[in-house]
Amino acid sequence: MNDFTDAINAISQTNVMRCYQCGRCSGNCPMAHEMDLLPHQVIQHALMGDRQVCETKSIWLCDGCHTCTERCPRGIDIAGVIDALRMVTTSREMPLAKFNESILTGVRRTGRLNEVILGIHFNLTAKRGLFNGVGDAMRLFRKGKLPIIPHRGANLSKLMDKVRGGEGR
Repeated sequence: MNDFTDAINAISQTNVMRCYQCGRCSGNCPMAHEMDLLPHQVIQHALMGDRQVCETKSIWLCDGCHTCTERCPRGIDIAGVIDALRMVTTSREMPLAKFNESILTGVRRTGRLNEVILGIHFNLTAKRGLFNGVGDAMRLFRKGKLPIIPHRGANLSKLMDKVRGGEGR
């Protein structure tokens, strides 16, 4: 193995060397039709130590449903490998903390994650430009996969106060 593959295996806590390219992960992936590399191809590139796999859209289009992992006959955590590739990519480009901060900010405000709020907050805090990724977002919106208006969940701050014994008791 090489250093890149070793790092991906360590982060994902799985062994991509076990993959024999059956394609079951790709055949069951609900996002495969949008990806430039199918999940089994992402694994193959990680297996070969090809760092350019971090530059594909596929690792960002994975919605983390874990269908690929559940269907893998070799027990490879494919979703975990894709998460590891995201971590490697974001640690090279910007601190992962900014992305996590963006997720938590959206959840605190609306009680759930909204991709539009996440994208705007992340683009602004990471200084990527407000409209970075709008083309991809519009394609997902047209297919009904991206709601523009967030569904309002419970106010997380108020719920946490209740749990801690604060107001509302």
